[in-house]
Amino acid sequence: MASRIIMRIELSSEAKRRFENAPKVLGMTQLAVTSRLVEWFLDQNEELQASILGLYPAGIAADITTTLLKRFVSDAKRPTHPRS
Repeated sequence: MASRIIMRIELSSEAKRRFENAPKVLGMTQLAVTSRLVEWFLDQNEELQASILGLYPAGIAADITTTLLKRFVSDAKRPTHPRS
């Protein structure tokens, strides 16, 4: 079994309310939702992570985000090969 680390997160009141509702809707635990979100985020490239975190200046953020999402969709459509 993989080792686990416990982390705390800080949320706004609205985000907390919505986060508490998501596992109920999805039929998962909060821990499962949190773990999957963090793992998905860390699997993204640095440009997409920066876009998700809102680190790009407002003047270029929309263009960068659009470009990254197009690349993301393109990559998702590529056939995957089983790992050897």
